[in-house]
Amino acid sequence: MGVDKTTLEFFGSSLLEHTWRCLSDLALDGCWVSSSLPSARGYSTIEDAYEGMGPIGAIASCVRELRRITSAKSYLLVVPVDLPLLTAAPLRKLLDYSVRTAVGSYYEGSALPAVFPLSQCFLSAIESMVCPTFEKPRSVRELHHKMGTHALAVGDFYWNLMNVNTPTDLVDARKERLRHEYTAV
Repeated sequence: MGVDKTTLEFFGSSLLEHTWRCLSDLALDGCWVSSSLPSARGYSTIEDAYEGMGPIGAIASCVRELRRITSAKSYLLVVPVDLPLLTAAPLRKLLDYSVRTAVGSYYEGSALPAVFPLSQCFLSAIESMVCPTFEKPRSVRELHHKMGTHALAVGDFYWNLMNVNTPTDLVDARKERLRHEYTAV
């Protein structure tokens, strides 16, 4: 898209504000934004220690920081900012599944959002992926493969996972939201 997606406006809020509200609705133990962009000021942030490695670098940066501040059995919920139709419900379903089964989860057809148990296996997997000698693609899908995370059926949440990568996607997401608001009445 060529722009900072966190600042894109969607129905009166930036995508970052929208994502933060979804996460706030979950009453999590902690919530951080992986960013050093000016648009993240005012939020609890974790700087990307692995620049140029995309989402895997951001996830590894968060894991590194979380290991420093917590030793409790925890889960990492990874949510991209480019899901303007996201609500707390699909995130809650992922969290509930992962806590109940102790297995990471995501939705079929969409590598993110995802939940990962902060286990030694996960720590080893993410650390290996940011190692300069890692030869496979540094992708969230590869992380799912390494971790054996479980893909949940999307079901009624398919429209919540519509991401925006182009201006046309953003227009389509606006239309989709209006369509769902209209049919919900």
